[in-house]
Amino acid sequence: MDTIRTVLERKDLIDLLDSYFCHTINAIENSMNSLKSNATACIFVGNPSIDGIKVEIWRILVEYFTQRGFIFEKVYEDKIKTRQLFGARKNKNPEGMKSEYLLILRKA
Repeated sequence: MDTIRTVLERKDLIDLLDSYFCHTINAIENSMNSLKSNATACIFVGNPSIDGIKVEIWRILVEYFTQRGFIFEKVYEDKIKTRQLFGARKNKNPEGMKSEYLLILRKA
């Protein structure tokens, strides 16, 4: 995440990124803390773009949670074949996300 933060030029986008991860990680961490030892956590995420830069959320979550004692088991990619959520998109990522990812972590 630090790499993405250094590439972004707009402070409002850096603040948005920080806020998103602060709240997202807090919510996931609350659930993860209630897991028993050796339990499996499965987290389904996408890789959105911010200012044209792809944010690999699953990698950020792996880095964060492995530093807190979780074991990275595997990640599965699920390619998105049909996009029906939005019609014409007028942003830096008009095609939307190409894949979503299932991240599997185990509590040590």
